[in-house]
Amino acid sequence: MNATLRENVLFFAPEDPKRLQETVRACQLESDLKLLAGGMQTEIGEKGINLSGGQKARVSLARAVYADRELYLLDDPLSALDAHVGERIVADVLLGQLACKTRILATHQLHVLSRADYVVVVGDGAVRFAGRREEFMGSPVYKEVVAQDARQQQHQEKEVREGEGDDVLDGAPVLDNGAPPGAGSPGRAKGAMMTSEEKAVGSVLWSTYVTYFRACGGVSVVVIVLIIFLLTEMISLSSNVWLSMWSTQRFGLSTQT
Repeated sequence: MNATLRENVLFFAPEDPKRLQETVRACQLESDLKLLAGGMQTEIGEKGINLSGGQKARVSLARAVYADRELYLLDDPLSALDAHVGERIVADVLLGQLACKTRILATHQLHVLSRADYVVVVGDGAVRFAGRREEFMGSPVYKEVVAQDARQQQHQEKEVREGEGDDVLDGAPVLDNGAPPGAGSPGRAKGAMMTSEEKAVGSVLWSTYVTYFRACGGVSVVVIVLIIFLLTEMISLSSNVWLSMWSTQRFGLSTQT
């Protein structure tokens, strides 16, 4: 939501400083807080517009962890994270703070299967396998999944090699100290996205109207447009006047009330 990082993690729940700190640490957000200008008070735009994909995933995960529920449905939160951060999330969150909770994790990351108690493989609109981890490791479905994952990895590596350097923009502006654009703008608090509204008080000067008329083609063009507008209105009104006169003469109706 469009609020501070702290408010996005708390999500209207009462603040417990110790639990909040543990949640931030487990979700690997401490390094991000050092980079953000306002720390926990940094404002997050609508849909996390000023956060990276990995940061948004970890903030969402932190919100869920802080809520302290008995059942967690996690929709592939590891996909937006690199392997190192993903491993720490699994160790500190899934096997750490949520160790005593029921966790249902939807993921394509095969390396987490060794930590799972029960595995369900879904493909082509159907459940291809459902059973304990040990049973899955010895099933033909496991070999198919591993082979498919290997093909996807090769395809992704090929795309990375072919597109290497395409994302580099020549002449792109470089920000000093990693500060986000507008961080030093007047009236902007540290880590804030909103600025004080600037208002102008007064009436519109006649010179503004003159400039507008000149931009339209000059005074003569404006006069011609006004005349055409008046003629158009007169023609539109004349049809109603004619109809009124015709109906009065044809049916002997009186216009007086």
